[in-house]
Amino acid sequence: DRGRVLAAATREIQIDKSYWHAGFKVTLGTARVVASSFGGKAVTIEGVFQNLSSEHAESPTEELLLTVGDRAYAELDHPLLDLPEVPAQRSQPGTYAFGVDEHFVLPEAVLVVGKASDRQATIPFTGADGQVALEPRPVPVTGKVLRTKAGTVFMTVSAVEVRADDPYLHGQAPSGQEFLRLEFSATNNTAAGFAWVFDRDLHLKLPDGTT
Repeated sequence: DRGRVLAAATREIQIDKSYWHAGFKVTLGTARVVASSFGGKAVTIEGVFQNLSSEHAESPTEELLLTVGDRAYAELDHPLLDLPEVPAQRSQPGTYAFGVDEHFVLPEAVLVVGKASDRQATIPFTGADGQVALEPRPVPVTGKVLRTKAGTVFMTVSAVEVRADDPYLHGQAPSGQEFLRLEFSATNNTAAGFAWVFDRDLHLKLPDGTT
């Protein structure tokens, strides 16, 4: 009956949402209210952790917070917590775990990921209000950047995106900022020698002239 369905919903809920943070794409699955390792209650949240770095293994962040209204739950239940080190370009299952109290309401919970000084992902367990997934946004940009008018040395831009993290080194942008990532190839069509691409030679110029 309806009463049993509501009671079950307070103990288990399917989230089925993803967020991006510090070089991981995390897809959340089932959240459950369970017995805590220390007595009382805990909440476990199953997830699949995809490491987006091309080279570096890493574990997902433990900078986590659960909120219900104006209440915050930051104590991790470490015996129930499972945040594996994930090899580059691989995915592994894991589990978040928080200690909670009698005021905790599972369908009203919101997961906050990351330091307060950085861009934070915010995932409500139900509904989309307040959701901040930090999904990367592609920008349709192509073309060449010439080093000189002769055009024998140039960069060809292949992809551009705006995102809140640096997946290669598992970095996260400070609060209020984002990364603009450009992928390019460098070509040297001169007869001899090397053509170097230094970061000091690269500048981003905005339409208003700001660099």
